[in-house]
Amino acid sequence: MANKLMPLNKKAEAISGVTIFFIAAIVILGAYLISPGFKATVDNIFHPSASPDTSDDTNQPLGNEATKDCPSSGTTVLTLNVGDALASSPTNIDAEYYIFGDNKLFKEGTTGTDGTVDISLTCGMDFKVLLVNTSTGTNGAYSKVFDYSARRATDSISKNLNTVGTIKILGIENPSDPSRNSNVSIVGGQAVNFDLKFAVNSTEDAVDRPTVMCQANVSSIKDVSINSFSDGVKPVKVTSNPNRISATSGYQYFAYEYPQTLTQAQGVRTASGSVTALGTITPVTNDKMTCLIVDHAMWKKASYKSAGSVDEGFTIGMENTESNSDVGAADSAPNYLYWGNTGGY
Repeated sequence: MANKLMPLNKKAEAISGVTIFFIAAIVILGAYLISPGFKATVDNIFHPSASPDTSDDTNQPLGNEATKDCPSSGTTVLTLNVGDALASSPTNIDAEYYIFGDNKLFKEGTTGTDGTVDISLTCGMDFKVLLVNTSTGTNGAYSKVFDYSARRATDSISKNLNTVGTIKILGIENPSDPSRNSNVSIVGGQAVNFDLKFAVNSTEDAVDRPTVMCQANVSSIKDVSINSFSDGVKPVKVTSNPNRISATSGYQYFAYEYPQTLTQAQGVRTASGSVTALGTITPVTNDKMTCLIVDHAMWKKASYKSAGSVDEGFTIGMENTESNSDVGAADSAPNYLYWGNTGGY
């Protein structure tokens, strides 16, 4: 009887073992599906992950991205074309070019009278290009700076510059005088108004940031100011006048900039201002305020060849401060506002 029961017990144990195995498998499967941490642990046992990538692409060179279209010679030939921005028909400009790259002056030269030149540059590099003609007077051209990236065997860029013109003071008038004469009555402590009219003379030319400079007798005049321009442009007071322009002994210059480029096509501008006499002194009759207009232009420093950038090698001003010489457009002829008016204006 006992021997017959043994197989039944063995069978029961086997069934019980299978049941426990399936229950354990279901629990493990549930943990794998529900718990991300458990799943990652299991995955890592059967599929070990590679070491994490600690490389920093931000510090890698441009490499193929910058040079992928470069020729085997490693050279980009840039054809540069420079024209006159204001000419009524296509006109070439004999311009100077200065190319900075890798913190140094990379190339310099001129386009020639046809306004065109081929320049060999290192393909894959980024550059800053300055175009200008630093000649004084109507042979010159105002500067333009732009970025250029050499990325292929050949390239072509066209740029236009404003050629340097001439400017004229058309007159300084007394706005209170019906005849608008160029004289005004003024007594000690009084402020009187004036209108100064100016324009660019030459067609197809420009004058950059024309600055009105007026000198007056310091023994009788406290201040000369320009309060507005007729087109709404706000005057900028200039506190550092060019050394090349000397005031008459006993006189002082007061200067205000028109902070834009002016062309003949823009017409006449009027600078409206005032003259203020010292409190107890009446200006001498027939003494006068003398005004002229100068421009701003770029000039190159003597050390430009060793400069690391355009800004280090070149600057813009009303004069070359290293030589106290004129730059850009020639100064206008002077014009005058006299003290004393028989009409009482």
